[in-house]
Amino acid sequence: MKRKLLFIITAFILCFNITIGTALAADLANFKPVKTYTQGMFTDVKSDAWYAANVKEAYEYDLINGKGNGIFDPKGNLTIAEAIKLASCLHSIYYNGSVEISTAGAAVWYQPYVDYALKNNIISTNFGNYNRAATRLEFAAIFAHALPKEALKQINTVNDNAIPDVPIISNYADEVYLLYRAGILTGNDSYGTFTPNSNIVRSEVAAITTRMANTTLRRAITLTGSPSGGLTAEQISAKCSSSVFYLEVYDKYGKAFASGSGFFINANGMAVTNYHVIEGAASAKIQTSDGKVYNVKGVYDYDEGRDIALLKIDGNNFPYLTVNKNSVNNGMTIYTIGSPKGLDNTISQGLVSNANRIISGYPYIQISAPISHGSSGGALINSVGEVIGITSSGIDEAQNLNFAIPIAAIDLLSKSSVTPLSGISTGGGLTASVSSVTVSAGSTTSIIFNSTNSNSDSIIYEIVGSGQNYVNCQWGDWNSSYDSIPLYIKGLAAGTAQIKVYEVDENDTLVGNVVTINVTVKGSTTGYYAGYYPAVDFGKFSGAPVDDSYYDDGMQFYYYDVEDITYSVDSVITDYSSLLKEQGFVAYDSFYDDDGLPVVVFKNNSTGVYVFIGLAETKYGFYVVIALSK
Repeated sequence: MKRKLLFIITAFILCFNITIGTALAADLANFKPVKTYTQGMFTDVKSDAWYAANVKEAYEYDLINGKGNGIFDPKGNLTIAEAIKLASCLHSIYYNGSVEISTAGAAVWYQPYVDYALKNNIISTNFGNYNRAATRLEFAAIFAHALPKEALKQINTVNDNAIPDVPIISNYADEVYLLYRAGILTGNDSYGTFTPNSNIVRSEVAAITTRMANTTLRRAITLTGSPSGGLTAEQISAKCSSSVFYLEVYDKYGKAFASGSGFFINANGMAVTNYHVIEGAASAKIQTSDGKVYNVKGVYDYDEGRDIALLKIDGNNFPYLTVNKNSVNNGMTIYTIGSPKGLDNTISQGLVSNANRIISGYPYIQISAPISHGSSGGALINSVGEVIGITSSGIDEAQNLNFAIPIAAIDLLSKSSVTPLSGISTGGGLTASVSSVTVSAGSTTSIIFNSTNSNSDSIIYEIVGSGQNYVNCQWGDWNSSYDSIPLYIKGLAAGTAQIKVYEVDENDTLVGNVVTINVTVKGSTTGYYAGYYPAVDFGKFSGAPVDDSYYDDGMQFYYYDVEDITYSVDSVITDYSSLLKEQGFVAYDSFYDDDGLPVVVFKNNSTGVYVFIGLAETKYGFYVVIALSK
């Protein structure tokens, strides 16, 4: 039985809206201004911003709107679902003159657009997680099929393999080259670098969308590339050197005792080097190619056996290398950039002598490019300027027998928390009763941790990466007689999680070792509302069945009878709110509905999901109401 919710929710929904019009003949002329843009209506879009004109036109076409409260969010990521919706609407307007995609009764807001995209060959497969951020490559692959090829006529000369980081044989290369040649994509620099694996942001989306709809905005470029389809050594140096740095490490007395190299893999200071470069260091600093010095804040993770370490550099907006984890072939041309003997930004050229040389059980790339001491941790780069390995070692008594670690090894490292360098070799002191545990979704288990470290002030646990989707944790009471404390682990959903536990002193500096616990959660339940991940299912959390549910005006509603909840309503809502915060939600708003009953609103900034928690009283009883929107 469908009941009206007793509170009215003003739409904060962040989405891309498309004007519905009258069906016309297939033509780009179907894209027409239907709204008026006023300068300053988006406070975060300055009139001199490179994308300002695109935002204006996209708004006037009613293709892309802001996020409310005068915000456009030009740096915000676009999700896969939003990319598919926008491409589907472009397709429908081009062919029909309006958006003819019905969303009535949809359980998941984006499903009608996905269905339309599959039906009209805009996409050819399901993506699984539609709420994650889209990469530039995924966005190009979707958008290249939004309009027919006659609407994407070639205006530019872009030779095969002329885009430095998109070889013509790579996945979706045809789609990327189509959009380059049509003047819709132009790359990020004078070489036309595409950075396919980085996320697409709303400012870029505005520019690309308006170029799709309006041919006068398309850009003229020429990319011929080198005769071999790669960059010259001069171009490699110009493109990549600024992302590689000189690294110097210090002991606990502040004395420098070793140096090496490293390179950035994102703009926020995540960088790669060899483990042996930082081994035993109490602190470290880097110097970039422009002469600036930055502190090494710490280590995300390391693997002593593979000789790799993932660093956090204290700063942001760093130039970084595009990572290519695809196959490396014998005989391919490669370049190395590092700091041998402290001579920063030294580049050398060579070949891959053996793409899979096994040494002590680990894979290495054997190369002929000359490297010297101090190059350890530097970048091994392919002919289009992508990093494919970490230069590591050589055989001193041999000529040009050098080795690099495949860059794919960094996928084995955690990227969730940072440990100070001084904490790497501080020794043991913390132990756990088990190193792995299995728990059922909805159930709780415990692990006992023992510590005798006199320098410890607190014991900290961290759920690594996406593990917070499957478990949450809570400390029990400390047992001073046995120097022990239990950690209670509750299974949320079927999957696997990793928990890191360590001790810190009163200055929050790591003291002692890090203990890793692997958790397997069994059960068929997802633990989340379908289509609104990571919004935790209130019914599964509280044990109350859904009494009624319906979809209305862009929102999904669920009613739970308070008589089915085994403990107090106040307590269950408080606990549920805490669980939402553990899933990355923040308190967004609160108000009273028309009957004077309270409503609280939580928002997940990463996914754009909103959870409204309210109460409703009807002639059938008293209910907890959960409303969801995106």
